[in-house]
Amino acid sequence: MDYGKCNLSIVPGRSEPSDRAELVTQILFGEDFEIVDENKRWYHIKLIADSYDCWVDKMQVVLMERSANEGASAFVSGIDGEAVDMKGSKTRIPFGSVLPSYEEGSFLIDDVEYTFTGDVILSGEASTDNLQVLADRLLNTPYLWGGRTSYGIDCSGYTQTIFRLAGVALPRDSGDQAIFGEEIEHVEESRNSDLAFFENEKSKIMHVGIIRLDEDNNRHIIHASGKVRVDSLDEKGIYDKETGTYTHRISHISRYF
Repeated sequence: MDYGKCNLSIVPGRSEPSDRAELVTQILFGEDFEIVDENKRWYHIKLIADSYDCWVDKMQVVLMERSANEGASAFVSGIDGEAVDMKGSKTRIPFGSVLPSYEEGSFLIDDVEYTFTGDVILSGEASTDNLQVLADRLLNTPYLWGGRTSYGIDCSGYTQTIFRLAGVALPRDSGDQAIFGEEIEHVEESRNSDLAFFENEKSKIMHVGIIRLDEDNNRHIIHASGKVRVDSLDEKGIYDKETGTYTHRISHISRYF
C-alpha cells in the first residue's frame, strides 16, 4: 500500500478523477492518506484521520512511507499561519491544518524542515474547554460545499474541524456524525457544544451545528449556512430572526463528551 501527504495549503478532493467533478472535501496541509487506486493523472485516496475517500490530482500531493512524520503533533488554530521551508519557499497554512513532528516553531514533512509562524494547539493539549472559542474563530466564513477552511466551509466540515482541534474525532459527513454520541431527547436538555442535527422532508440528515447557551440559558446554534453564523434554536429547529422563519427542522441532538 502506498501512502502520501498533502504539502500544499489546500487540495480539492473530487468525487471522480476530473477537475470538473464535484468537490466533496478538501485535504489540508499535513494530512496523511493511503492510495487505494490510481490512473495516469489522479490518485483515489482514503484519508487516515477519518477514512474519507476522494480523488486528488497527483501533482498536488507527495508520496512517502506510512511511518514518515505520521500523525499530528500540532494543529493550526489561528485563521492563517505561514510555513517556510529550508529554501525559503513560503506556504500559507489554513486553520485546522496538521503540523507533523512539530517542536518549538518547526516541523517536518518528508524530511523537509519548515519553520512556522502562527497559533497552534499541540495534539496532547487539545481540550473541549476551548471548543466554543475555536468555533468563534470561523464566524462569517463563507459556506462552501466540500469546504474545510476559513476560506470556505460546509456544515459538517465545520463541526468536524472544530471538534478535531478540541480533541474529539468526528466523521466527515453530517449523516455519519449523527450516528455517534449520546442522543439527547429535548432541546432544553442540551448543553454547550452538543451537536444538533437537522433533517429534510424524507427524514434524511442534511445539516449539523454546534449548540451554545447564553447567560439566560437560551439555546443558539453556530453553524455554516450561507456563512458561519449564530441563530436561535428551539424544539422546532433553527429560527432566523432576520427573516422570521424556521430554516432547518431538527432531527435530534447528540453529546460527545
